[in-house]
Amino acid sequence: MPKGPQAQRAFLLGFIPKESPWGLYYQEKAKRGHPLYSLARFREGKEVLNLLKAWGFAIIKGKSTLFQPPSGPFYEEEPKDGFFSEAGFWAILAVKD
Repeated sequence: MPKGPQAQRAFLLGFIPKESPWGLYYQEKAKRGHPLYSLARFREGKEVLNLLKAWGFAIIKGKSTLFQPPSGPFYEEEPKDGFFSEAGFWAILAVKD
């Protein structure tokens, strides 16, 4: 990666969208006092994308996965290109000049 004025800063973010079935599941655990999820801040997918853009990041690529419900049964999934509100996990690659 080049240094100096031509350098880009890459940012890779993985998160659980607030509006997804998994986000709702973990928010319910938070309400019940779960030691980890009660400390979490849940954000909507569009909100996260807008924040990255507002901070000057360009979204290079995005993947979504975890389309299965939190209640199971669980199976391996291939991630899909793009961002889907029904997906329980998003991965975002962004860069900033």
